[in-house]
Formats: sequence, structure tokens, C-alpha cells
Amino acid sequence: MSDNMVFGICQALAQQSIAALRFNFRGVRKSGGEFGGGIGEQEDVRAALALVSSTPNIDQKRIGLAGYSFGTSVIVPVATQDERVKLLALVSPALSDSGWEQLKGYTKPKFFIVGDNDFVISEQQFWQQVKDIPEPKQCQIISGADHFWGGFEGEVAQKVTQFFADGFSSATAP
Repeated sequence: MSDNMVFGICQALAQQSIAALRFNFRGVRKSGGEFGGGIGEQEDVRAALALVSSTPNIDQKRIGLAGYSFGTSVIVPVATQDERVKLLALVSPALSDSGWEQLKGYTKPKFFIVGDNDFVISEQQFWQQVKDIPEPKQCQIISGADHFWGGFEGEVAQKVTQFFADGFSSATAP
């Protein structure tokens, strides 16, 4: 929740009047529970979606998920099964083969962003994985950035925020 990328993205979204909910997965810092191997954490995402969906003044046509690193592996299975999720942003996706496979059937707007020095997913692996993912999709490689994005937080947050702003504005277009 206090991660530089998560915090930066949520802050940038709020500056554009886009509501953002950030939370720790179970067992992280003072959160209750224990690490659930990615499966239990999917329940955390579903609970967050339920909260957001029941919050007054949240437009149900404008709900998206953004994940960073491990978070991407947790949100992909939820997004691909939950109709409430309209947009999906993946920063430094740390996906298993099954995660990439799930995205091959996902036809809602997606945004992928990785650094060209990412040690979790190389640029070559990234392009190999996204080539079979259906449109609409946007892909960005940031030169000089690694998996932790030190010094690139603002740029990434702006790009993720722009993806959501553009996607949410077209959600209400006639």
C-alpha cells in the first residue's frame, strides 16, 4: 500500500478526480490474515470491488483495476471473471503462464507498462507474451526503468492515469 508505484498511481488518479482505493493484501504489514499464495489475495481484490461497487457516487461503468508486480498476478484472474471490471492496467506484470493465458480471452481495454531493465519480465518476454492478447491493448516500454521504477514513478503514474481517464471518458460516450 505504501509502495512507491502504488502510492504514485493512486495519487495521480486522485489528482484527476478518479477515485482510487489502495489496500494491503492479507498478512502484509498490519493487515490481518496470512499470505494466501495469490489465491487468498484474489478474495481481497473481490472484497475491494464489492466495497467500491457499493460506494455511493461511484459510477459502475467506470471501475478498473491496476496492479503492480505481484498485484498483477492477483488481479488478472479477478478481472477476467468479474464484469464490474471495465479497464485493466498492469505495471511490471509478474504473471505465470496461466495469467498470460487468461488474458488471451480478455477483450476489455488493457494497458501494459514495463521497464526495459525489468528483471522479472524482459522486454523480449514481454513482447512474446502480449502478441497474442486481443485488442484493445496499449503497451509501453520505459527506457532505463527496472522492476522497482526508481525515478520513473511520476511518468508511470501519469501514463496509467491517462489510460483510465481516456477509458472512463469513452465509457459514457454515446
